[in-house]
Amino acid sequence: MKINATTTIVAVVGACALVGYQLWQSPRGAQSSDVEVVSQNTTSSKQSGTLAANSQGSSQPSPAAAGQFRAPPGASAAATSRRPHDELPVPDPIPRELAPPSSTPVQLWEVDAADKHAQVDGIAATNLRVETRTLDSIQVGQTLELPIPSLNKVLSAEIESTHNQFGDVKVWKGPISGGDTTDNLIITQGDINTVVVVSTIQGTYTVTIDNATGNATLVDEADVNAGMIPHDDSRTVPPIELTPPNANAS
Repeated sequence: MKINATTTIVAVVGACALVGYQLWQSPRGAQSSDVEVVSQNTTSSKQSGTLAANSQGSSQPSPAAAGQFRAPPGASAAATSRRPHDELPVPDPIPRELAPPSSTPVQLWEVDAADKHAQVDGIAATNLRVETRTLDSIQVGQTLELPIPSLNKVLSAEIESTHNQFGDVKVWKGPISGGDTTDNLIITQGDINTVVVVSTIQGTYTVTIDNATGNATLVDEADVNAGMIPHDDSRTVPPIELTPPNANAS
């Protein structure tokens, strides 16, 4: 009987311990499960709230990542991805060069038929008339016609280059068409006068133009050279008498 009673007591105690253990484990599982459910519900609510705020255009922008350009409020997604220097204004394109001037030659001057003959510093010259607007329209690529009375022909030259010198002095240059390789035209325009030099293998001709009136004179440089009076400006040095040394002198 003692053995049976002991066995019975041990069995009862074991059963109670098993029931108690099960009862102790059951509430912990429920609490853990409840916490996980609450956490999941809270996370879902936060995500839903964030999506709703973004969809409604919340004024609180998300923090920019390191090195990322922060766009102003209301900027598009494309603008957000740009870097600061991408927002710099793009300069206007450089305008294309003006169309080349008309290929029709322009006569730079004409001989003054009413008063053809003139003199410049005692040198024979030819009076010319120049349109002042023609002077103002000279440009690279233009072909100019140049009547030369002494050659009895009209030369032509195409302006190929231009530059400024001494500030406001404008210079144009170009070769004489159909002439020698050294034949050329140089136009130098200042504030008061314009000087045109036509150099050919037959001779050199200088035209001086008044910018205000258009009155001009043409001078053949050959006449200028011929008008020069040759003279000798040297001086004769009188001889100097030198006494040779006396070889016998001690």
